Amino acid sequence: MKRAWAKALSFGILSVAVAALSPACADNSESLYIQGVIVPPAVTNGACVYQSDAQAGLLLAGKLDIAARSDYSAPIIVRSQLQSRVNRDTNRTEPNRFVVEGTITRVTFPSGEVVDEFSSFASRVIDPDPGQQPGSGVVSALLISPNTLAEVIKRRGAFDTRRKEVAVIANVKVFGRTLGGVEIESAEFPFPISICRGCGINFA
Repeated sequence: MKRAWAKALSFGILSVAVAALSPACADNSESLYIQGVIVPPAVTNGACVYQSDAQAGLLLAGKLDIAARSDYSAPIIVRSQLQSRVNRDTNRTEPNRFVVEGTITRVTFPSGEVVDEFSSFASRVIDPDPGQQPGSGVVSALLISPNTLAEVIKRRGAFDTRRKEVAVIANVKVFGRTLGGVEIESAEFPFPISICRGCGINFA
């Protein structure tokens, strides 16, 4: 599978695209899935702490104001229903912890026309299903890269007024491998994003 890795550092997210070739992973949408994009939490002690439990609020859509940023990244909840295989009686270690290695994002217009596709690095270890609730973790995903934004402007024209908004769909999935060496990709999770210029700036 061809993956264009987004590599330039931007707020902790790697974001300049470079081509890389990696082995294809097995799709496993039943065992690994993205639940959604987390609503930004209130700041506690000067930091935002994202929780992946059932109390985490989820965004229905996002907005990118290109007067402030040229990319869009978001924390997503990834859940694992891989069954635990640990057995302490036989000294068997746990092979089904999932190590997230990155995300793949395919950006389209609502019509289905593909705008861009790229990969970005991500890092997280997610425990297997403990038996009552799926294992879960928060992963930072790059959903719109600067190259994506440039392609949107190329196809839809410059954002020359505050009223102009262009809708895109960021179809994101995570990939990685278990500690047992099995490569896995989740199914795509579609997240709508509205792109504008200056629409997020309010004047008193």
